[in-house]
Amino acid sequence: MKDLAFALTPEQWQAVEWREGTNFTLRSRFARDRVRAARRDHQRTGLRAEQWALIEWPEGHLEPMK
Repeated sequence: MKDLAFALTPEQWQAVEWREGTNFTLRSRFARDRVRAARRDHQRTGLRAEQWALIEWPEGHLEPMK
């Protein structure tokens, strides 16, 4: 997921505010992209369905968090 986060363009990241905290508004930067899980694909007859990956990378941090 970290490799995916580093490959995303700056336009794919959006700042999101989701709640008023007691002292400040909770906010971070997020990006999403479609991915396929690759676990045990050699045992499957077809590809898994695509899913959304949601990545959090707060402004000022060197790497994504979650």
